[in-house]
Amino acid sequence: MKAGTTMNHWQSRCKIGSIMLARQMMYLVLACSILLMSLVSAANAETKKEVKIAVLALRGNDVAHQIWNATASYLNVKVPQYTFRIVPYNFKAIGPAAQRGDYDFVIANSSIYVELEAFYGVTRIATLQGLSAGRAATLFGGVIFCRNDRSDISSLSDIKGKTFVAVKENSFGGWQMAWREFRSAEIDPYNDFKTLEFEDTHDAVVGAVRNGKADAGTVRTGILESMVREGKIRLDEFRVINQKYHDQFELFHSTRLYPEWPFARLRHTDDTLAQKVSIALLSMQPEEEAARAARIQGWTTPHDYNDIHELFKELKIGPYKNYGAITVALVLQKYLYPIVGGVTFVLLLVVFAIFMLRLNDRLNRSNHSLEQTHLELKAAQSIILQNEKMAAIGQLAAGVAHEINNPTGFILSNLNAMCKYVARIREFIAFQEDLLSTKPEVDTTEIKQKKKNLKVDFTLEDMGNLIQESLQGAERIKNIVKDLKDFSHLDQAELVQADINACIESTVSIVWNAHTLKAELKKELGELPLVPCNPGQINQVLANLLLNATQAIEEDGEITVRTWSDQQSVFISVTDTGRGIPSAVKGRLFEPFFTTREVGKGTGLGLSIVYDIVKKHNGDITVESEEGKGACFTVRLPLQVKSGD
Repeated sequence: MKAGTTMNHWQSRCKIGSIMLARQMMYLVLACSILLMSLVSAANAETKKEVKIAVLALRGNDVAHQIWNATASYLNVKVPQYTFRIVPYNFKAIGPAAQRGDYDFVIANSSIYVELEAFYGVTRIATLQGLSAGRAATLFGGVIFCRNDRSDISSLSDIKGKTFVAVKENSFGGWQMAWREFRSAEIDPYNDFKTLEFEDTHDAVVGAVRNGKADAGTVRTGILESMVREGKIRLDEFRVINQKYHDQFELFHSTRLYPEWPFARLRHTDDTLAQKVSIALLSMQPEEEAARAARIQGWTTPHDYNDIHELFKELKIGPYKNYGAITVALVLQKYLYPIVGGVTFVLLLVVFAIFMLRLNDRLNRSNHSLEQTHLELKAAQSIILQNEKMAAIGQLAAGVAHEINNPTGFILSNLNAMCKYVARIREFIAFQEDLLSTKPEVDTTEIKQKKKNLKVDFTLEDMGNLIQESLQGAERIKNIVKDLKDFSHLDQAELVQADINACIESTVSIVWNAHTLKAELKKELGELPLVPCNPGQINQVLANLLLNATQAIEEDGEITVRTWSDQQSVFISVTDTGRGIPSAVKGRLFEPFFTTREVGKGTGLGLSIVYDIVKKHNGDITVESEEGKGACFTVRLPLQVKSGD
């Protein structure tokens, strides 16, 4: 029994030992697994790529981190494959850093973004939604302000001769917006202010005005309100100058409103990463910590930044620093006829001004009214010369049309005023003759002879004729401007499915009723599928080709319009029996301002507009002609729009 009992006891202990050994092995395996998982996690953490987000530190590095670190943390959660880090930059350093590729994304003001886009290929992927009275706002502006106790400053003009402080010369809300408003008010800050100083941050600008270091200053919208919330200033210490109001924008502002800050990627940034970041930003909710820290509503799709481009053009800064600097040869090639017309008109005005000056000297130099007229003509001449100079050195088709249209308007106004002045002179001479008629003839004979010798009556009559001829010339310039405007606005409409035969019918109806045509019209219209096009522009193409064909026919002739199609395209041909096109000029038919007509009977824009419209529709136009045997213009329009068009 003892031996058996011992054996059983030994077996029990073996079982217990086996169980304990199994548990120990299990614990060891579990510990190894945990250790292995920790090593894998550490390895993964080490392999995460760091993504740098540059931020314009307009209020200093500490505030930039305070505002934007939560956004980096938000992206770390939404895009866990990467580690995002905020890197503040000041106004001077952010551009060179982009050139070196020191960061992957950038959050900066709208003007710096436009420069980065132009110089370094930066592309916006989202636009900030700020807060204005608790509502989302995708616009912001600038605030021009002074201390509330400065009773001598109430408007922009009052700042002339005083000290002014701004953030940086490339600060959009902290300087450039205000600069544009000063320019619109005919104020040159660099010459009209006593001093113009720049600080490093918006807070420093507010402090400079508050402490009396500067009489007035400017910061971006929201800065004053933020500093009030932070307890740094009181709002009643300051007064906003040139205050503006907007239904959807509650913050103080003195300037026009512009698109908010963009979130942009650099050229080297991975496309997949940029897509993930864009999705994460657009998904950000107002209650997120990232939105609350930045005091924003979130982010939205990229906005149109053309308003910033217009500001840069007007101030000639950034990528438009040399805007308009083109060669004289290029200007003459493109705008020869408008320039010749403008110069001719200016010469006529100069001749007329000299004539008026001599007439004033001969009638009576003491006549104040005629002297004032001469001064006004001289001032008008200077304005016209300046505007023509600006048009000659750098505007494209739309710009030239705008620049010429303005001086033409006030030229017409001045000429109408001249008609009134001539009437006054006639009235004065009539009064003089009535007065002289009461005098003895022996006393007035010399005066009458002098009047006859000077041909005063003829002069006054010829003055009226000159004014009428000048008015006709001005109206002719207005017609040229209209052609230029038509030439520069051909790409604004959307494509729709249209019936080309219907376009032909409507165009023929209008053209044939509006003009006395010398030719018989024949239409050979085939059955056509619908074509994706802009019907208005196609009508313009047809009208120009029909009128061009009519002008080529000197006497009775025939014009044939024909349509047909194949599986890929629709074709339109306009054939005339006119004088044909010389082979020497065939290659230049579609050049802007090139014409075979006599000087003064055409601007040379018709076929150029036709060519431009057809190309914008991904089609083409060809011409077949033999001199003396007419011409045939054929337009091809594709039935399918290319992707991306």
